[in-house]
Amino acid sequence: MKYRIMKIMASSFFLLFLCYCTMKDKQLSNIVIVDKTLKENLQIKKLNNQREVFNFNEKMNNDTLRKKTSSVIYKSYKDESLESSKMNNCRSMIDDGFFGQKGNLIIKIGLFNGIGGSGFNVLLNKNIYTIKPYLSECSPDPKNKKTYKTIYQELVLDKLKYKSGDSLFGKIKFKIIEQNMYEKKEHIAEGYFRSLVE
Repeated sequence: MKYRIMKIMASSFFLLFLCYCTMKDKQLSNIVIVDKTLKENLQIKKLNNQREVFNFNEKMNNDTLRKKTSSVIYKSYKDESLESSKMNNCRSMIDDGFFGQKGNLIIKIGLFNGIGGSGFNVLLNKNIYTIKPYLSECSPDPKNKKTYKTIYQELVLDKLKYKSGDSLFGKIKFKIIEQNMYEKKEHIAEGYFRSLVE
């Protein structure tokens, strides 16, 4: 009887240990995956046949035929339709120190309509990235503190180092839960993007 109880306890301990190790291995990664063949991807090439979505403050002049920079589907509200979640663009720049650390790469995917905007920024420092969803509001409540919990995330770029004038190709997938004083929101994105680094 004692032997049987000890055997059950040992088996239970082994299963708990196995579950712990499996959960530990599934920790979120914030390290960029590099795929040098990304610019040849069919989804990236499909952007050539679509027109760009411009921000309100951008000059369109001769750029009206400019090719689309993002096929990312991004949702931040439950009632948003699939079509409106595709209405975004991709812009990228090397940080001059204004947004954070000088030399970091900033990838912005979203849309600014003149009153506000929504989307997300990806901040890249060497091979480590951070995703920050945003929603511009006319009069944000400073007491309404936001916290974010990442459920899953993956960022693939065609290389790690960029300079101004470089072409950038990428793929992203994430789900982030935002909690503030009033509500809980899900931010979900998936798709391909490209940009000329400013």
